[in-house]
Amino acid sequence: MKLISKVSIDCSRYMPSKDVLLFLILLFGSHFLWKIVMNEDIQGDRIAFLGIDLSSSFRILSLFYAKLTATILQLCGDDVRLDQGTKLLFGDGFKLVVIWGCTAVKQVYMLAVILIFSRGPRKPKLWFIPVCSFLLVVFNSFRITLIAHFTSIDPALFDILHEVFRILFYGIIFVMWVIWEERFHLPAISSYSIKKSA
Repeated sequence: MKLISKVSIDCSRYMPSKDVLLFLILLFGSHFLWKIVMNEDIQGDRIAFLGIDLSSSFRILSLFYAKLTATILQLCGDDVRLDQGTKLLFGDGFKLVVIWGCTAVKQVYMLAVILIFSRGPRKPKLWFIPVCSFLLVVFNSFRITLIAHFTSIDPALFDILHEVFRILFYGIIFVMWVIWEERFHLPAISSYSIKKSA
């Protein structure tokens, strides 16, 4: 019996906290909910929500990111132009298409779900979620620009960079959640405990 309790105490030190477990459940839950309700063409520009075609809305976002990327790259001296709105054409013939999957809508949605269902006071969520969403959009702009620039130099880098930035995306979402926990959830618990003990 002592051995079982010792093993359970030792294991509990290495188990993630309940909050991290909640984060992971919300992360994977929002991902699977997206897969259930969204009908997506991964390599193309077609996307629908429960059969309702949203492709034109996502195309507007793709156009925005393509124009922004082309502008930034041109300002940095890259020989690039837009073709058909979302296709980046480089001087050496390399081309890259900005599709709906490049818009970061899924990541913003996942962040919003995680923060909405995270514990803590509700009022700060009204500004914290939009600020974090904006920061994800800014990061996404840099992500697309860097991928386009480096893959125009060496197209073989596309898959590697795409995966690295995907991991960074989810890392940033995790950091934003940690900030929420440290700055809003835990202080709210401490404040409640102090009031209760007084």
